[in-house]
Amino acid sequence: MAVAYVWLHEKLNASRIVGLLVGFAGVVVLVGLRGTALTPEIWLAIATGLGAALMYAIAAPYIRLHLQGVPSLVIATGSQLSAAAFLLPLLPFTQPEGPPSPRALLAVVGLAFLSTSLAYILYFRLIQTVGSTRALTVAYLIPLFAILWGALLLQEAITLSMVSGGALILLGTAIANQVVLISPRSSRDRPR
Repeated sequence: MAVAYVWLHEKLNASRIVGLLVGFAGVVVLVGLRGTALTPEIWLAIATGLGAALMYAIAAPYIRLHLQGVPSLVIATGSQLSAAAFLLPLLPFTQPEGPPSPRALLAVVGLAFLSTSLAYILYFRLIQTVGSTRALTVAYLIPLFAILWGALLLQEAITLSMVSGGALILLGTAIANQVVLISPRSSRDRPR
């Protein structure tokens, strides 16, 4: 939100700010606050996660600003090929102990095409049509799908914190995208 505000001069209205905060609170409730010792490794993991989130937040306005009119399929393909090229030098350090099973290969192919390639095509199209801040709110839906697939495919239990956190995530996303209004507004404030 801050990156899009500074870089693209996107308007930060109350519903976007409240929606993003409610969605973030939902993720906190869903994950839970456990007693974790703050070791150097944990701090490194936190810094890495925050760095990845910052890069994600920078990428969306960059795409909106510099790749307007470029088909989302081209952006998604370039994104995936460049990521593969950056990861290629690490291949010798990540050799598996044995060949992957056919089931594992099928899972990787399914994740690559459905959860990554198709999702990126839709995501980049969303950035171009609704803007980077609103497009980034869909990232809050990722934990909900993780819960859904975990329950359906792996028979994982669904807990009260998962349900309440998921509800907060959906509410925050709806508020940020002005599907649920937090205050009355005039007709000139409504999205077009």
